[in-house]
Amino acid sequence: MNNKTTISSKDVQFQDSTLIVNNLIANSISSPIFSGTAEYANNANNLDNLNSTQFLRSDVDDIFNGTLTITGALKCPKLLGTATDSHKLNGLDSSQFLRSDIDVTLDGDLLTKGKIIADSFIGTSTNSDNINGLNSSQFLRSDADNYIKTNTTIQGKLNINNEGISEIYTTNENIEIGEIVCIGSDETQEIQRCSKGDAPFGVVTKTSGITLCKKDRGIMISIIGKTYIKIKGPVKKGQPITIYDNGIGISCDYNVPYHMIIGKSLESCKDTEIKLIKCVIKV
Repeated sequence: MNNKTTISSKDVQFQDSTLIVNNLIANSISSPIFSGTAEYANNANNLDNLNSTQFLRSDVDDIFNGTLTITGALKCPKLLGTATDSHKLNGLDSSQFLRSDIDVTLDGDLLTKGKIIADSFIGTSTNSDNINGLNSSQFLRSDADNYIKTNTTIQGKLNINNEGISEIYTTNENIEIGEIVCIGSDETQEIQRCSKGDAPFGVVTKTSGITLCKKDRGIMISIIGKTYIKIKGPVKKGQPITIYDNGIGISCDYNVPYHMIIGKSLESCKDTEIKLIKCVIKV
C-alpha cells in the first residue's frame, strides 16, 4: 500500500493466517491475487481473473464470437441475425409455412397477386393462362363454335351430333330456312333462290355437323347429308325432290333429269300445303 492509505486497527484482523480488511476505500489495489468479500466495488479490471471484455453486457449492444449454449429457453422481444433452428417465426409454427424442398399439402386457399411458375403442375386449377405452354385459344372447345386454321389429321372416328355438311355463301336475297338455292346469276352474289327450271345447288339450313367454309358474312347452305326442305304437296318416303318454284321443292318421279334433283325425302306426308320435310340431299 502507498503512504496515503489509512487503515484503522479495528478494520484489520487475521483469521487463519488471512488478512481481513473491512471498510477499505482506495483508488486502486495492486495485488497478484485478491481474495475476500466486499459489499461493493466501484471498479475492477478482472472478475475471477477474467477481463471485463470477456463478458456479455446486458445494457449495450454486444457481439458474441464463440458458441453460446443455452440449456433453458431464450426469451427476447426481438431477435436480429440468423438462427440455426427455432420453433416459431413471427409467432407462426414451421408447419404453417410452405416448404420448397419437400412435397406440401395446402389445406386452405392460396391467393397470389403474381404468377405461379412451376416445372410441373399436378392437381386441378380453376383457371390458367397456358396448358403445357399452349394458350387456351390453341385448343378446340366443346361448348363453343371452333375454327381450325391449319391442316388437321384425324386418325380415329369423328362423331358429330348435328347432321349434314354445309358451306357459307353470300347472297343479296332474304332466303329462308328450308328453301332451295342455285348458283347466282350475276357477280354480286354467289347463290340465289332457286326458280323453276334452275338446277338446285343446296338448301338453306340453321344447323350443320360440319361447316367447310367460314366467312364474315353469308348464309349456311347444306350441300350434303340430312336437312329440312320446304315441299309443296304430298310426298312419300324415298321420293326424289326437285324444284317447284321460288325456292320451294316438290316430289317427282325418276324420269326427272338427275341434275334437277336436290335429294330424297326421308319421311311421308299427305299435307298439300307447304311444310318442312326431312330429306337427304346431294350436290
